[in-house]
Amino acid sequence: MLGGTYWFVARASETKSTWSPFQSPEVREICAHLNADEREQLEENGRRHGRALAGVIVLPIGLVSISFLWSARVGFVSVMLFALYLGVVALPRMRAMRRRSHELICESEWARQRGYTPATLRFFAFPWST
Repeated sequence: MLGGTYWFVARASETKSTWSPFQSPEVREICAHLNADEREQLEENGRRHGRALAGVIVLPIGLVSISFLWSARVGFVSVMLFALYLGVVALPRMRAMRRRSHELICESEWARQRGYTPATLRFFAFPWST
């Protein structure tokens, strides 16, 4: 315990965040000006996408890993099937989720007033690319 609370318990302000490590300054500015409804809608979208990713990526990876317990041959076949699944099903679905998140950010009142669109807004800023 640290200071009367458990050190691993996040504060409410930390769990209700739209922060991302490589978020661009433009997106950070938009997120700073979200009203309560827009923020809740964006957070719900993130929760929904997190649950979807668990089913689309984590569950199949778990099944592939478990298949190696059966036999190496079954494991390697399942790796190949997972690679095919990833290219045909998972990546297009993840791109659609990312596109929807970008649209949601650009639909905020503050972003619309400044003319931001998903096509023109820079969403990520990597320190080594500038």
